[in-house]
Amino acid sequence: MESIKNTMDKRVVKTKRAIRQSFEDLASEKDVARITVKEIADRASINRKTFYMHYTSVADVLNEIENDMLETVGNALKTSAAPPNRISPAMMFRKIAETLDSESALCDTIVKSPAGDGFASKLKDTLKAVFADLVNDGRHAPKNQVEPVIEYVSSGMASVYRQWAATGRTEPLEDISQTVEDITAGGMRSLLN
Repeated sequence: MESIKNTMDKRVVKTKRAIRQSFEDLASEKDVARITVKEIADRASINRKTFYMHYTSVADVLNEIENDMLETVGNALKTSAAPPNRISPAMMFRKIAETLDSESALCDTIVKSPAGDGFASKLKDTLKAVFADLVNDGRHAPKNQVEPVIEYVSSGMASVYRQWAATGRTEPLEDISQTVEDITAGGMRSLLN
């Protein structure tokens, strides 16, 4: 019985991998919002019924891919974070970019599309969770002081990442990371002085 289950599990994994790869290939050729189930099924050499056994829609495939990318980002930030009193926004931004760099073509395609708003929002939520854990581990500031700071920094980093990726990553990572550091530490004054 166990070998039948393993065989089924391997087939499920193989089919889902083919669906995701087909989605990624199509995303490099056309706008994510215009990808259809039929195109994914044809490219994956499966029928639509098989697609629907694993996903409810094209958006479901995209959602799973985004969630996997962001889980990787969250784990990378948690495992590489300095002690809370040594958290550097530049280091955090670099880690986000380096982690997503392995998926840069797909990630850039997503952030340039209308789906990019959803990705940026999910990235912000991921960052909020990581920052909340880091802050809670390091100090006991009142919640009404911590939450606005976490919201501000998470929103800013997610928006800067989206803008930087959507414009082709033309600015060097070190420079954009330093800009994030300066804005986070000094606010608008850091740009105006």
